Amino acid sequence: QADEATESPAVLPLLGTSTISLDEPLGQDSEAVIKSLVSLAAADGRINDAAVVTDAALVRESQHSTGVGHGVAIPHARSAGVTTPTLAFARLPEGGLTWGTGEDPTTLAFLIAVPDDAGKQHLKLLSTLARSLMKKDFKAALREAETPEQIVEIVNRALGLDDAAAQQPTQDAAAQQDGSGDASATASSDSGSESEMSQEAKDAIETAKAALEAGDEKACMDAVEEARKSLRETAADKNS
Repeated sequence: QADEATESPAVLPLLGTSTISLDEPLGQDSEAVIKSLVSLAAADGRINDAAVVTDAALVRESQHSTGVGHGVAIPHARSAGVTTPTLAFARLPEGGLTWGTGEDPTTLAFLIAVPDDAGKQHLKLLSTLARSLMKKDFKAALREAETPEQIVEIVNRALGLDDAAAQQPTQDAAAQQDGSGDASATASSDSGSESEMSQEAKDAIETAKAALEAGDEKACMDAVEEARKSLRETAADKNS
């Protein structure tokens, strides 16, 4: 009877006030920031093996920088060390830090961490979050927020999460703004409208979409990186 009375553990929201850092120095490089964000999530009971999750995020970082331009980085990891789908957020002190070689300073960083059996969930969440970060008013709201509670409200609204969805994040909730789970938004955030994209970038984005639908994470992220490179080359040509 005692066992029957045992309550199931509460489902944690996708982003909680305990996984938010505002204007605190978290280190001098992307590795230090990632470790700090993983530590916040672990302290909140979302990660049971911080070292494994950190390693997974840093392996992804070593393959391609997760800096997406405009002062934003979205490191991500899928690992058995994650117990519940999680977002952690850091607004870095004024001036930010260099996330990847040759990138402009990063001032906003989101960590996405999902369990190993989450399928395409983190790619869908990555897509939706990156799409939101293309919007100037969303980034401005994050930079102007005064409390973690305000950050939670801003992010949940941008991701289209109501109270129930925020408590039980799913693949559909992460992608509901568009419905397509378009991981190519991470590449598109480096540029403006689609009309400004080169054909190479458009082709890479279509490849990323197809890979996402097929569940091929590596091919998807490789295509996203190709699109990023093309977009940056286009932007450099325009500014020269």
